[in-house]
Formats: sequence, C-alpha cells, structure tokens
Amino acid sequence: MTPVGAADVLAGGVGWLVTVVSPLVVAGALVVAGSVLARTRSTTMALGILLDLFLVVGLLRLSATATWAAILTAAAIVLIRKVVMLGLARGRQALAADAPQPTSR
Repeated sequence: MTPVGAADVLAGGVGWLVTVVSPLVVAGALVVAGSVLARTRSTTMALGILLDLFLVVGLLRLSATATWAAILTAAAIVLIRKVVMLGLARGRQALAADAPQPTSR
C-alpha cells in the first residue's frame, strides 16, 4: 500500500469541491448577467460580468487540477474576455462618432 499524505487528501477534497461548485458558479453567472442586463440594459456590463465569472470557474478548476488543458482553458477565457471587451469599446466609440452632434440654439 502506498501511504496517503495530507496533500493527497486535501487535493481529493478540493477536486470534489470544485466539481460541485463549478456548475453552481456557471448557473449563478448566467443569472447575475441576465439580471444586470435586465436592470441596466447594458450588454457591455452584463457580458463583462459573465466573462469574469466564467474566469472564476476556470481558475477554480485550475486550482483543483493544474493540467495543461485547465491552464489553456483559463488563458483562453482571459483572451476571449479581452478581445470581446475591446471590440465592444471600439464599437461604442464608432457609434458615438457617427451619432449626430447636438446643435446649440
């Protein structure tokens, strides 16, 4: 028999906890982002919150299993969030530049 160390027991407990908590965080992220969208009508804010909470899930999974797949998933979520938020900011700027300017009376 191989002796089981405290680190092995802790890793097994954290893995189980992450397996249980991750889907709850994803469901909560969808609810929170939906409610932010309903209250503020700001897709940028709701999407930012949704992507931040998805990043939390990725980091939770990364803490339980430090595999290359988990690391790449977390990095991909960060990259997607940055690209989406940059695109939304540029779209907002373009809309503001195309909007008719108010005239003074």
